[in-house]
Amino acid sequence: PDENYPVYKGSVGVPHAVVLVRDPGSVNIQESGMWLRHHPDFGPQGANVDFVQLRSDYSKPATIRTFERGVEAETLACGTGCCATAVACVLNDVTDDTVTVHVLGGEIEISWDRSENLVYMTGPAETVFEGLY
Repeated sequence: PDENYPVYKGSVGVPHAVVLVRDPGSVNIQESGMWLRHHPDFGPQGANVDFVQLRSDYSKPATIRTFERGVEAETLACGTGCCATAVACVLNDVTDDTVTVHVLGGEIEISWDRSENLVYMTGPAETVFEGLY
């Protein structure tokens, strides 16, 4: 990676590296994602990597692009990535407890109930594939 950005390490059932960047479109998601996914700090199983651009007023995440372990590539959306991103942003005082996260596949609203320590995800669900096995 050519630039230095803060990376927040956390887990919402799946380990994540949340990276705050100026512009996720300028990041080589495949190269930087693969490098961070396999970073020794995340152990042998690695982590999903979420590149997050905050709006200029820093009130809500504007864009998240996720490099997902197992897929070994960028995905259109990652629910756990949206949750990890929201919690990292709230803990760093850059968003409210409820945020709208924009992913390549659409928008997802994330709410963190701090008193119960529960994260709620709300968004559209669409069938993208059907098959028989």
